[in-house]
Amino acid sequence: MARRISTGKLGRPILGNISVEDSTFGSVIANADVVLEPNGTGVARSTTDFQVDSANALRLADSDNTNYVAFKSPAAVSSNVTWTLPGADGTANYLLATDGSGTLTWASPSLSLADDTASGAINVVLTADAGSSFSNAKRSSRLQFAPNTGNLTITGELGGATANFSGTVTAGGFATTGGASFGSDLTITGTLTAGTVASTGNITAAGDITSNSDMRLKSNIIGIKDALAKVLKLNGKEYTMNGKDNQIGLLAQEVEEVLPQMVHTANDDMGTKAINYQNMVALLVEAVKELQQEIKGLKGTA
Repeated sequence: MARRISTGKLGRPILGNISVEDSTFGSVIANADVVLEPNGTGVARSTTDFQVDSANALRLADSDNTNYVAFKSPAAVSSNVTWTLPGADGTANYLLATDGSGTLTWASPSLSLADDTASGAINVVLTADAGSSFSNAKRSSRLQFAPNTGNLTITGELGGATANFSGTVTAGGFATTGGASFGSDLTITGTLTAGTVASTGNITAAGDITSNSDMRLKSNIIGIKDALAKVLKLNGKEYTMNGKDNQIGLLAQEVEEVLPQMVHTANDDMGTKAINYQNMVALLVEAVKELQQEIKGLKGTA
């Protein structure tokens, strides 16, 4: 049965050291606690809102009352805010999200970053525990970072489907099951794993850059024919590219006429062409061998 405490006489103690004055329920002894302790399984209830004044905390003590966790409001609040909690527990690792009107629901973690152009340069640091991941950033299948200024620095490994970067990227490791596009410099101190990597800047690796070449992964293996003749059709050039002078290389369109398998055409507005210089090594090896045979023939040692 619930018991109600009457106010008694104004300013006079009731129930021992508890007093009531002007609807204020307090302790007669200074700094003493006021404890509501129902008998048995009873609970202390309020039939209306319960308010903690003066930005003080609502404390939830542990089982032996030694320590507690607490909630409190900011020192100043411009208007009243009420949050309504969800009606059930959420899925593991879900977060509480607001609808902007005070109703909280459980939501899958997502990440969306936007540069604050009004405040100038910003640095964004992302950290996550082992096993954590970010997905569906900007409500798409791609994780995209596009700071106006500053760098994106990753101390662990970034993994995902497709990644696009417009700034300088420095990463301990980088892995993507799709493609990666870089608008500036890329520095990898660990392992770079990607389906396709496109960069308009420089790519710097502290270690080796390798590609799978295991015989067991290949089929229809044949030798390269007329390697020297194909090399002789290629023309080295000096040029300016991306504002950098004194660049040396080949022209993709010319290479494509001789070795179309060495040229990749991007799916962009220009249909930008790129050369697989790494695979050119096999052609040069065979061309040198052919040239060596010609030299031996001229010396009469063939």
